Amino acid sequence: MSTAVVYYSFTNHTREYAKTLAAQLDAPLIELAPPKPLSKLGAYLRGCPAAIGGKSWKTAAEPDFAAYDKLIFCSPIWASNVPPYVNYALGLLPEGKHVEFRLVSAGGKSNCAERLTATVAARGCVVDGIEDIQG
Repeated sequence: MSTAVVYYSFTNHTREYAKTLAAQLDAPLIELAPPKPLSKLGAYLRGCPAAIGGKSWKTAAEPDFAAYDKLIFCSPIWASNVPPYVNYALGLLPEGKHVEFRLVSAGGKSNCAERLTATVAARGCVVDGIEDIQG
């Protein structure tokens, strides 16, 4: 099964986790980079409410997931949810993919498992696991 590690990182904690995981799995990294960097103020004032609302923000480049059977999404947690850039990428999932989530936060606890599972299932994909990572 071909696997890729997909990540968005605001403060580099998730990036470092994703790089380590990709190296362990010998898997390629796919970055969900924003079109332009967010300021801390923008992340908190715009990003957190957008994450709570399940909004999607377009990334700088559209990721291509076609070549992979399994995608491991590494994401920070904003207000107990994944950031809008991750929501955007989930909307691009081709049918039939296996998906895992590694959710990195200072508290190590997210509350978005149901939403993520429903989002992935609506794309015709399967969630193989959701893991909260304190980091």
